[in-house]
Amino acid sequence: MSIIIKCCPSTISGITPPPTPSVGNFIPLSWTGAQIVNYNFTVANTTPYTYNVINRGAGGQSFDRNIFSNETVNSDNDFVFSGDVMQDANTSFFVGFGLQSETGLHYSDIDFTLWANSTNINWFESGVNAGIVDTIDSGKWFSYRIEYIGSTGAIKLFINNVLAHSTTSAYSSDTLVMKIAGRNNNTKICKHLALKTVAQPNRCLAPLGDSITDGTVTAVLGGSYIERALAYTNNRFYSNPVYAVAGSLTSNVISVQLPIAVANIDLTKTSNVATLMIGINDIRASVAYATIDANIQTIVTDLQTAGYHVVLQTILRDFGTAWADRTTLNNNILTNTYGADTIVDYTTSVLETDGSLFPDNLHPSQAGNDEIASILWLTLNTL
Repeated sequence: MSIIIKCCPSTISGITPPPTPSVGNFIPLSWTGAQIVNYNFTVANTTPYTYNVINRGAGGQSFDRNIFSNETVNSDNDFVFSGDVMQDANTSFFVGFGLQSETGLHYSDIDFTLWANSTNINWFESGVNAGIVDTIDSGKWFSYRIEYIGSTGAIKLFINNVLAHSTTSAYSSDTLVMKIAGRNNNTKICKHLALKTVAQPNRCLAPLGDSITDGTVTAVLGGSYIERALAYTNNRFYSNPVYAVAGSLTSNVISVQLPIAVANIDLTKTSNVATLMIGINDIRASVAYATIDANIQTIVTDLQTAGYHVVLQTILRDFGTAWADRTTLNNNILTNTYGADTIVDYTTSVLETDGSLFPDNLHPSQAGNDEIASILWLTLNTL
């Protein structure tokens, strides 16, 4: 049984940036050769940490499009096109792919695409709305991934790493190009926009825990650190999906999340990895420490028995109260009392000292989630 303890040093405001992707990894789409038509698109935060954030500039309400003319693929190949999108009242854009020969300026010229508006995420095929595939959670980022298999023409759309739609194309030896159509002033169109033409992910990730892993606390709107960590690993994992549920105690993980994770393990993949961050709600609710200790042991053991590589994470600080049981629990995690396969340590990072990363003293902001992800992905990338 391997034990890995990871905690990364500070390089950019406490964050260790992902490395610049290399051949065989996701490659952030270059803007140097992009064809920009009509209104302006701008790229913000072009550091290796954020890869890129693309904003829709000022202009009218008619659609305009950015074609990545230097990022083409042959329809006989396999590829993955991915990114993250901010969901808010101004969101209205299309992203997808189509034939390089199509030069129109309307979303109908993008053969296969998702459309995010202020309410829903729709899937379009050749200009026709094929239906709603997900709903918008305003103020949060969602991740998307479009996978294309050249040998069969199969297309799959994943939203937050969960399969949302599948279809089949009729392409045959055509050159395809990645495309974006944006609408509404200053829309945050995407970040981590990337393309790769290598094998599909062959690992599964099953994140268990409470609201911090779930990432759906509306008062904070920080999103999930899991999504960011997956992006930083160049999406080498499928999510199974995120099983964490806000408000969960260790007993809830055992009764609700654990059975689903065990039932959904995919043994056809190279590896199945389960992440676990749990215990702070028990401590805040005055659950006996012996119960917490026994429950975590049960979760770790049952996941391993099912075939998961278990990544056990230290629990984050409650900046409202110093809990003695949290210190005891983290010490047991760091000494690997529970026999996890991998340990991830946040106790020596800025997450332990910077209260501004926790707007309500407990749940991380977007910047806080970035800090967690910047540590976790380094471990996930080795598994």
